[in-house]
Amino acid sequence: MVLCQWPQPVLADTGGVYERELKTKLAQQQLFVDLQMALSDIILECERQNNSNLDMNLKNIVVNGAIPGILQNNAIEKIYFSSRFAETLFKRNFKEFDEVEKIILPSPSPRYAALTKQQKVEKYKELMPKL
Repeated sequence: MVLCQWPQPVLADTGGVYERELKTKLAQQQLFVDLQMALSDIILECERQNNSNLDMNLKNIVVNGAIPGILQNNAIEKIYFSSRFAETLFKRNFKEFDEVEKIILPSPSPRYAALTKQQKVEKYKELMPKL
């Protein structure tokens, strides 16, 4: 399960982790079928302050209440997060799922802004499941 907005440019195209064209929604969905992965947003709704994408500017966060059911009714082995913020939010709200392995992927945040696309691809190759 991936709790994030997935980083298509890092996963797709020549030189990407999976070296597939992911130009259509169907192609994107097929990749995750092949990986036996599911996607979900941990935040169901929120407000952004200051017209900013920074996590610290997210207010009135409502977490996705479907996540516990998904985790209870499926054999989830790993959860991938697109940021430390998403992982922290998950741990704070879903303490009963401590046993599931959690992996934090490089995010588009300033923490990883210094990495080139190729460096991110290499990091993703290291962390993501193999086809």
